[in-house]
Amino acid sequence: MPTIQLNESTVLDIPMPEPANIESFFLFGLHKSGSTLLDQIFTKVCLLKNLPYINIPGLTFQQGIPDQLWESQNLLNSLIKDGYCYGVFRYYPNFLKSNKLLEKRRKILLVRDPRDAIVSAYYSFAFSHPIPLQGKVREQMIQERIFYQRMNIETFALDRAIQVKHYFNMYHQNLNQDSLLKVYRYEDVIFKKYEWIKDMLDFLQLSLDVEQIAKIAEENNYFPKSENPNNHIRKVVPGDHKEKLSSDCIQQINEILSEVLDHYNY
Repeated sequence: MPTIQLNESTVLDIPMPEPANIESFFLFGLHKSGSTLLDQIFTKVCLLKNLPYINIPGLTFQQGIPDQLWESQNLLNSLIKDGYCYGVFRYYPNFLKSNKLLEKRRKILLVRDPRDAIVSAYYSFAFSHPIPLQGKVREQMIQERIFYQRMNIETFALDRAIQVKHYFNMYHQNLNQDSLLKVYRYEDVIFKKYEWIKDMLDFLQLSLDVEQIAKIAEENNYFPKSENPNNHIRKVVPGDHKEKLSSDCIQQINEILSEVLDHYNY
């Protein structure tokens, strides 16, 4: 198991199974924009195809390692090679900026109406997001949970909009907008999971039986009957920001994210 020394006191353990005989591909998303769903789908796809799935953000989170300790570590580029599925990255990490393999390999980006994602992030950070059992991230998230529970959702939304704009800008600057990048909108695929999974597999030049795709789609076709702020999957239906935020707040967010909203036709 490779280990990366992040600083004097922090080591990142990364299990690296033997590579498969494929070109690597990469999965990207944003927080509260279907990234967990994308992760669950490809965890199963890789299992069925006997492909090793390397989830660097997931492993660092489990080990309680803050993002700032790993996302700029050029040492992690030594882990990026052919034969693997890499993801799901919730933003574009700095270490990938210097990676040449990424430019030549297929990439999937899942986006969502950022206004809905922002509302979902508030409820996640304040109530439902899992907290790791160890490390600095655990301490940080416990304190943040208390802080966000005391914060007005509209104050959170306006602050978060600036950060979300940065995340989108990082993707626009670093992901090649060409035939090797496939972008999906959460709103277009959330109710059509079979078609979405099949389209992703076709793009990645992978194949599964119709029955296997249907099973993965069904396993991930959960829609809560009622809204529960304490559930990780709180509410799936698009347009939630219209119910949770005032028209004035939405207008301010629209101004902050105008380029993003235009780019993705929101």
